Formats: sequence, C-alpha cells, structure tokens
Amino acid sequence: MSNNTEPSTTIKCRLAAVVREEIPPNETNAMRSDGERLNKRPNEGAGNEPVGWRERLQRRAPRSYNFIFRVVLPVFCIIPFCILCGFVLVKIEAPNEIDSNNAAIADYAARMKGLERINSTTWENLNRCYDLFDAPGDEMVNATDFLREYRAHALACEATAKKANQPILESFYFYFLGSITASVSFDWTRCAEEGESIKPRPFLVQFTSFYNAWLGDFRKLDEEYNISYGDALPDGMDTQDLAIQDAEGTKNCELNVAGGSIFWWTIMTTVGYGNTAPSTRGGRLLVYTLGFLSIIAFAAILGSAGHIMLTICDDFFLRVRLKRLVDGFLSALFWLSAMLLWFFIVAAIYKVIYEERYPVKEGITLQFNDGQSYPYKSPPISFSDGFWFSFITGTTVGLGDLYIAHETYSVRDMFYVPLLFLVSFLFFSNFAIKLAGIMSPFGVGEDLYGILEERRLVLDVDVAE
Repeated sequence: MSNNTEPSTTIKCRLAAVVREEIPPNETNAMRSDGERLNKRPNEGAGNEPVGWRERLQRRAPRSYNFIFRVVLPVFCIIPFCILCGFVLVKIEAPNEIDSNNAAIADYAARMKGLERINSTTWENLNRCYDLFDAPGDEMVNATDFLREYRAHALACEATAKKANQPILESFYFYFLGSITASVSFDWTRCAEEGESIKPRPFLVQFTSFYNAWLGDFRKLDEEYNISYGDALPDGMDTQDLAIQDAEGTKNCELNVAGGSIFWWTIMTTVGYGNTAPSTRGGRLLVYTLGFLSIIAFAAILGSAGHIMLTICDDFFLRVRLKRLVDGFLSALFWLSAMLLWFFIVAAIYKVIYEERYPVKEGITLQFNDGQSYPYKSPPISFSDGFWFSFITGTTVGLGDLYIAHETYSVRDMFYVPLLFLVSFLFFSNFAIKLAGIMSPFGVGEDLYGILEERRLVLDVDVAE
C-alpha cells in the first residue's frame, strides 16, 4: 500500500513547495503523476517557437551539419571571393604592367640600334682588312699558292673581327636574357603568339610572344612613319626612333585573372610569397581595405573550421576508445605526423604540376622574329624542393624562393590548389592547439578564467563589506 501512495505524496510535497516558491512553477511539468520526467520536444517552452529545418538537421546529424555549414561552405566561399577581388586588382594593375613591358622592350631596341652601329663598324674594318692584302710577287707560279695566301690572310682578318665582336655578342645575350627579362613581368597579363589561344605558359614563352608582337608593330609603324614624315624629322632622329617609342606588344594579350586570384589568396592567408606586389595607388588601396578585411574573415573562418574539425575528430577518437589521441603528448604527435604526411602529398602534387607545365624533360626553342633563337629548358625540381615549398606555404612562412607562378596558373587551379593548403592550415592549427595543451602544466596549471573569477568575487565581497 505504501508503494502505491508514494508518487502521490511526492507530488503533494512538490506542489506545496511551489506554493512556497521553493521550486519554480515550470519545473512541476517535468514530473508525471508516476514520477517520470516528460519528454519535451526541442525548443518547446516559453514562446512555443517553431523548430526550423536547420535546427532539426543539426540535432539529427550534428557532425555532418557542422562540417557542411561551418567548414565546407565557408571555405568554398573563399574561392569566388578571391576570384572577384583578383579580377578587380588585375583591372587596376594590368595597364601599368603593359606600359612597363613596352618601355623595357623599347629600351632594349634603342640599345640594339646602337649595337648595330658598332657591329657595322666592325665589318667595315673587316673589309678594310681584306683590301690590305698584298698581291703576290713574280715568285708565285700558280693560282693555288695565291689562294692559299689569300685564305690565310682572310682567316686572320675574320679572327680579328670575331675577337672584337665576341664581347658585344656576349653582352647582348646577357642583357637580352638577363636585364630585360628582369624588367618584364606577366603577373597581371597573359600573352601568346598571334593566332594562338591564350593559356598558362612559362614566363620566357610569354616573353617571346610579347617581343614578337612588339617587333611586328614596330616594323609596321616604321613603314607608316616613313611615308608620313619622310625627311621632315628633326636632325638626329629617324622613323625608327619614333616607332620604338610608340610600338606595343599587347596585340594578343589579355587579363591574367588567375594570377590575381592566387595573389589575393596569398594576401588573405598571409602567406605573402613576395614574388610580386601592386605598384599602383589603386591596387595598394584595395589591399589596404579589402585585403585587411579578407585577412580578418579568413582568420575567423579558419578558427571556426579548425575548432569544428578538431571537435569531430576528438569525438571519433573517444567513440573508438582512442582517448590518448585526444589529450597529451600522443595527440600532439598524431597531428604533427598528419601535418608532415600531408606536406609530403602536397610536395608530390607540386612536383607533378611543375614538370607538366614547364619544359623540364624536353627543352624548347624560343624563336624570335628578328632572327634570334635560343634553347630554353627549365631547371628540374627535386622532391625536397617540393616539400620545402609545401612547408613554407602550409606554415604561412612564404619565403619567396619557391612560389606559385602567376604565368602558369589557371582559374581551374583555384578550385583545388587553395584547398590543399587549407587542409595544411587545419593540420597545423590542430597541432598547435594540442601542443599548447601539453605545455599548460609549465604555465599556470589551473584555469585562468576560474582564478580571475574567484578574485572578482572576493573583491566584490570586500567592496560590499
């Protein structure tokens, strides 16, 4: 009998407590007449607010929901944002790069014009050397001896001319492939030969296309100025000088949106290789404003994504009874190993892409329309170089000795290359978090927030007293 009356007695006691305001009224609904707790629906209570599909999905599949909406979607939003900001930056920087490239080619052409004068003088001296040959005397009895003597004299003249011209040719080659290429860039523009499709290509290949287009425009302007000006030019100037000033090599060039996109990604992630930078006021102002906001947004996205991924992984380790991988030295070692393993994977991918887009195995010949041609073969890259690149990018060091070249980068690459390094960032941040947990015993040793809260309570009591 006593067992049957116990629930009713409990209810009476709780009702009495409610009257005395010892128990909040809403807690009485949590107990059935038989002493069991009610099964309340999520978010039901004071307002009877409806539960949305996102809340239902989050409660039904919390890991999948958080991974999709707090990791995948924010990360993929970074890609179109980089493409948009990169496009705006390219629109600002491209005109300045085009003017700079045209000026570099014009300076080279002016120097070559002076070089041609020196070369012409050298060959005039060679002809004069030929004329100095003395005809043989009466002792010569046949033409064979005469030709032998003349050939020896001619070879001596040519050797003298070659010796005089060799420093000039060497300096030309050094300047052409050294100084001029250092003054030309294709970070914001992309060029190809006339009639060819514009696509990612190595720097020297694009430089050849730009130079050939400039040379074609120079010859066309030279002919037009010869007809227009004739002998009306000032003393000391000719139509070639005017054509050098006005010629352009942008006939078959377009904006390099992919280069601007990956550059903006390096700003957002603070990698900053240093291989290029905005040179206009508008470009720098864009980096000052949107670039700074991009850094903040990326830090927030990476922090949230890292926290979610670490929470999901720790939950998985607990469910499979690998608690040692959640805290302590083994957890830090696990994430360090995962980071290094991922660096190896990225290094292998980088090496494959490099050998695919650069003439490493089979060289090519750079053919210029002025008759010059030079063999070109890119230096090979080792796996250790690829790992070094993966390390300095994945840790956001970005030294700049190895970097993602704008010339060979395409918009298609934006949909997988940044993701490779975003995974590196997550591994690196998770390792740092676990390492901080190991180092905490060497610090305060207790929860700092709890200690400070106790001190505030003590101060509040002292003030009240």
